[in-house]
Amino acid sequence: PPVQQKRYWRRYVYLWIYYALFEELQTGDVEKARAVFDSLLKVVPHKQFSFAKIWKLYAEFEVRNLNLERARKIFGRAIAECGKERIFLDYADLEMRLGNIDRCRKIYEKFLETHPYNPKAWNVYVDLEDSVGEIDRARALCDLAVQQERLDMPELVWKRYIDLEVSNEEIERARRVWLRLLERTSHVRVYVAYSEFEATTARSMANAREALERGVKHFRAEQRSDERAMILEHWLKLEREHGDELSVEAVEKRQPKRVKKRRAVPTEDGSKEAFEEFMDYVFPDDKPEQQNLKILEMAHAWKKRKLSGGAAASGAGAAAGAGAGADGASP
Repeated sequence: PPVQQKRYWRRYVYLWIYYALFEELQTGDVEKARAVFDSLLKVVPHKQFSFAKIWKLYAEFEVRNLNLERARKIFGRAIAECGKERIFLDYADLEMRLGNIDRCRKIYEKFLETHPYNPKAWNVYVDLEDSVGEIDRARALCDLAVQQERLDMPELVWKRYIDLEVSNEEIERARRVWLRLLERTSHVRVYVAYSEFEATTARSMANAREALERGVKHFRAEQRSDERAMILEHWLKLEREHGDELSVEAVEKRQPKRVKKRRAVPTEDGSKEAFEEFMDYVFPDDKPEQQNLKILEMAHAWKKRKLSGGAAASGAGAAAGAGAGADGASP
């Protein structure tokens, strides 16, 4: 294709692939099929873009013809020239089927060097160690992964770490991982998931209540009503599933009411006040003076604007009167 854009090359590349498969399967000419694959790899501009499918099919072709070393060289060349995630996974899958665990480790180490911010690179390595019973190695990898300053989706690595401990019935270790995660982030979903872990997996409603209370206090201090209401709603759900009548009643009394409020919004000219309606929560836990704090603040602000506006109007009237008196006094 005349344009160096990948989408224009796809159909062109498939023609080459079909040609190579035709030579191998229909005519039985293995050397000709190999030559087609080699020519295709020369044609594709790998510095601009590449196709992981070509490398995979070429390596599988060599495996079918019992040329394992050739297949490994093709994957090695693919890592150097293409370096896509799919290449590492396919290469490791080949070695795994052959039972070469050490080779798989080397492939995943290279995967981590090439894609250090990809959580999948960490997780597949952990999966490998877990599958062969090397729990300490898997745990060390997880611990190293969660210490990374930058990851594209760090929650996937944390989840894998927790799942590793739970699958090996290390509940206390899993709890410590959860607590480390809560030190890193205060996202509402982390509180919800941790309380779910304590209630269902660890079967400790006391720890679940403690975690939820911690979340309620945190979002109350930050005045984030939506997150606070979400935690209380989840708390009520857990109490209905794992608690008793007294605990359910206690949490029901803490559920917020959804109310409609108005707030002032700035206008373009700034001279007239405008208001918009919004939905907010009123929490029974809050004291009446705390619930009315925002209203009082709005009232004080309104009074201040009225006073400043009146003073400005009085000043303008006095200036106008002085001007009129000066005009009458002039001959």
